[in-house]
Amino acid sequence: MNNSTKAGLIIQVSVVAILAAILVFTGCEEDSPNSNDLDNYFSDHPFAVDSRTTSTNLNITPTTATVGAIGDVVLFTAKGGKGTYSWSVSTANGTVQVKATSQALYTATLLGPNSVIVTDKAGHRATANVAVSSSAVALRITPVNPIVAQSRIVAMSFC
Repeated sequence: MNNSTKAGLIIQVSVVAILAAILVFTGCEEDSPNSNDLDNYFSDHPFAVDSRTTSTNLNITPTTATVGAIGDVVLFTAKGGKGTYSWSVSTANGTVQVKATSQALYTATLLGPNSVIVTDKAGHRATANVAVSSSAVALRITPVNPIVAQSRIVAMSFC
């Protein structure tokens, strides 16, 4: 027998030995899990969903608000949930300023829809929608009907 034939024979014997070892060791496992064990496990460890996007315990009021001009403000209040609150908006159409632990003031900075979001310490969120009035104006001048006397200065505000 030449060296290449011996090497080929050694490789074949090695492959057969490895396959036999795999078959022997995999045969030691249980064929199927006992379904009673699975039932017992799940009865001892019930599955529960903890949603982080909405919570029935955390509420925001009002749930919807309408703005009619840039500069309009709406006061939102949070109740329930766990711990302290953080406030945010979903777009750059407005900002929120925290007024009290459970209250925030929304100010419209652009005319467009937005959402005010309150999040509690546990990560639960409640959302209120801010819509734009169908009669919205981009610029509001106050006072609406100024009366100007001769040689008088009138202060006007543009929002």
